[in-house]
Amino acid sequence: QDVNYMDSTQELKQFSFILDPFKEELRKLFTQTEKKKKLVIIPDQYLFSVPFGALYLDSTQLIDEFDISYSPSIGILKMIQA
Repeated sequence: QDVNYMDSTQELKQFSFILDPFKEELRKLFTQTEKKKKLVIIPDQYLFSVPFGALYLDSTQLIDEFDISYSPSIGILKMIQA
């Protein structure tokens, strides 16, 4: 069982390259406040299957620092925020 957990962790760390374009902004948000920040992800096509909350930014999983929600499109996000 520990081997499977380790394999999963290594896999998630490998897929964390998806966050590369946003790393600096996410790091800034880490340090802004003690409470969890909201992060809305609007994935496209195959990215809908990526467990973003489980991905690592440095040594921390996103779910530990952010309340993560998803939206299928920016249009729908605007509609529900109105």
